[in-house]
Amino acid sequence: MPPEKEIFKIPEKSGFSCIDFRINEVLMRALLKFSSAMAVPKRRTSKMKKRLRRSGQRWRARKLNVCPECGSATPSHIACPSCGYYKGRQVITVDEL
Repeated sequence: MPPEKEIFKIPEKSGFSCIDFRINEVLMRALLKFSSAMAVPKRRTSKMKKRLRRSGQRWRARKLNVCPECGSATPSHIACPSCGYYKGRQVITVDEL
């Protein structure tokens, strides 16, 4: 016998009528069914809220730094492809590229 069925057992000579038991059974089944349900939003998300939330996901162009040695535009944290300098010292020679 499943554990749910034990909740709905009527003890002998309890004084409950069949109608009372049936109403209680229906209420208990409804409580068991909806108590483990997931959270559901109360209102639909508006277009403005949705777009504001997604605005942070947009594509952005990469910001380029100016190389202090040669003046060309280079991405951050990468050795300059023109002269091979990174953080004020030469890490690669231009011939290798």
